[in-house]
Parts: sequence; structure tokens; C-alpha cells
Amino acid sequence: ATVMKNYDKLSNLDRWGIISDLYAFLISGRISVDDYLSRIKGFLDDTDHLVVEEVSSQLTGLYLLKPESKMVDDAFAKDLSSSFGNLAADPDLALARSIAVAKTAGISELAKAANNYSDDEIRVRIIAAMGWCNTTDLKSVFGLIDDGTIRKQDMLYVFSTMPSNPNGRDFFFSNIDRIVALMEHAFEGTGYTSRILENAIPYIGLSKYDEVKKKAEQIRKPSYSVGINKGLETLEIVRKLYNKL
Repeated sequence: ATVMKNYDKLSNLDRWGIISDLYAFLISGRISVDDYLSRIKGFLDDTDHLVVEEVSSQLTGLYLLKPESKMVDDAFAKDLSSSFGNLAADPDLALARSIAVAKTAGISELAKAANNYSDDEIRVRIIAAMGWCNTTDLKSVFGLIDDGTIRKQDMLYVFSTMPSNPNGRDFFFSNIDRIVALMEHAFEGTGYTSRILENAIPYIGLSKYDEVKKKAEQIRKPSYSVGINKGLETLEIVRKLYNKL
């Protein structure tokens, strides 16, 4: 309460630090979800970029743990996708608009756009959005890699977003051997496979805890063992948080 009374006197770094601490307290169990949400409301009107990004990241992370909370607005996604035609006009919104298209029009529209843009920055955001398509569309990803629509050096972007997509988690798990093989072939020795698995395991393990732990040991190799270990550690943390949400 004292902190919020002196809000205007706090620097953006101070406010960012408080928000980060609140999330850390939530993850560690020192405060409840209701307490966290009550306190975070005091920062929702802040316009500082650092503060806004941190709040957005935290709330997005909580939604992705429990997507059935229905925070996604389908009408907003449809409206946002209507401005998909000219991503170069505002590259900062390219990913958001591409994800909206993934949800409303599907992977075929994204594939057409990926072939039309030579700007690598925009292109990789379109490819990252493909990970947010529905399960049927996700089956096309490997074909798009084979035909070069998704270049080998860019496929890590779709594999990094796929586990965040509630509809993509089972698909990622079912195809984890193929994904790891593709990643290792293209990025052997870079650590990218390790990072992909570190990010994926906590999400895909929420609904397949025992299966994911078993699979992680089956595919484990020295080159990405660190990522598996970190992913399994994070899985234990998010499972506790999931049960609180």
C-alpha cells in the first residue's frame, strides 16, 4: 500500500522490479494468485514500455499455463487479421497480426505471405505465427519445411512457438523425435535444440507429465541434455502454479 501511494515517485526500473518480484513471489508460493492479481492491477494503467512489457509477459505466461481461462478475444483477432495485407507498414505488429491470421484464416494464408516477403524480420514473424495454427494446419509444417517455404534456418521459430499454443502441444509431443532430428541436422553444435526443448517441456508436460518425463529421457543426448534438465525443472514449478490458477 505504501509503495502504491508513492507510485509517481518510483522510476520505471523500480516499478519493473516490483512487478518482477510479485511474479517471483507467486511462482514460489509466497503469495496467492488472488493476491498477485490484486496487486498487479495497480500497474495496468502504466504507459512505460518496460513496465507494460513485463506485465504483458507475466499475464500471457499465466494464460498459456491455463488457456481455458478464455483470455483470447476471437473478435479482436478477426479485426487484427484484417490489417494483415501490409505488414511492412508496421513491422512491430507483424507477429501479432500474423498470429491473428493463424487463428482466423490458417496456415495457407501465412505460407503465401511468407513467400511474398523478402524482409527477413517480417518473414520470421510470419513463420513464428504458424506455430499458433490449429492441429490440422500444423500437419502442414513439415511439408512447408521440405518445399522451402519455411527455410531450414528459420524452422526454429515455428518450433519455438508451437508448444505455447494450447492446440500445438499434443502435436509437438507426438512429433518430438522428428522435430529434434530436424533441429539437430540444421543446428548441430549451436544449442538451439537445447533451447527449444527447454521451452517446450514445461508446456507439453502440463497434460502429459509422466509421458513427457519418460520421453525426455528416451531422446536425451549430451548436446541438448542441459535444455532437457532445465525444462524438467521448470515443469515442476509450473505444475504447482497451474494447480493454483
